[in-house]
Amino acid sequence: MTPSVLTHPALGRYMTALRSLYAASAADEQRPWYRMEAADGAAATIYLYDEISLWGITADDFVREVAGLDVDTIHLHLNSPGGLVWDGIAIHNSLRNHKATVNVSVDGLAASIASVIAMAGDTVTMGRGTRMMIHNPHGLAIGDARDMREYADLLDAAADDISGFYAERAGGDRADWRALMDAETWYSAEQAVEAGLADSYTSDSGAENRAGVAVGNANAPAPSTNTQRSQLIRARDRARRGGVSK
Repeated sequence: MTPSVLTHPALGRYMTALRSLYAASAADEQRPWYRMEAADGAAATIYLYDEISLWGITADDFVREVAGLDVDTIHLHLNSPGGLVWDGIAIHNSLRNHKATVNVSVDGLAASIASVIAMAGDTVTMGRGTRMMIHNPHGLAIGDARDMREYADLLDAAADDISGFYAERAGGDRADWRALMDAETWYSAEQAVEAGLADSYTSDSGAENRAGVAVGNANAPAPSTNTQRSQLIRARDRARRGGVSK
């Protein structure tokens, strides 16, 4: 799995070169990490099925296309190991700020910053056999001891910001979510629902279930006790965007 990456200013030229290599590879393979399909004027479907921004398609491209969607509903299908932290946050914010109701379906994996993108959904559904993973941001820094300390502070600040996305949706304190991020916590579909990170999961029969049973993961938190608060927050955000809830 590719961890989330935070770039330090000292790595600017290196990251530019790295992006160029990925972009060239993507052009050769014709392997975009997302695609959008607007079937009609009422809804659009987005497939985000690769690393975030490491294949030559930037968050700028994603945000620009989302902003151009004049629809009432966006269906986001997600299967991603994560990628660049602030690109992922920009994608999250572009979805939250859109007027449409956003329905997220985790089709495989929503790990690292991809789990934050999932938090943009007005609804989040975990498919059969899917997983969600949360952990601390990772990165590289070049410089002296002062640069390293400054970068460590930056990583901590980013982790605090990320924990806020989970706390806002599922309830609880940021400190509790930071502890789960420290442990690199993996959730089954059922556990993600119990933790409040998702609203429903698809069972073996294909039916949606809205109450999961945690199995096999000692790091899974107790079921959220702030579901009503989380729903009120999402309703408030929809009202601010002028969106239509369906």
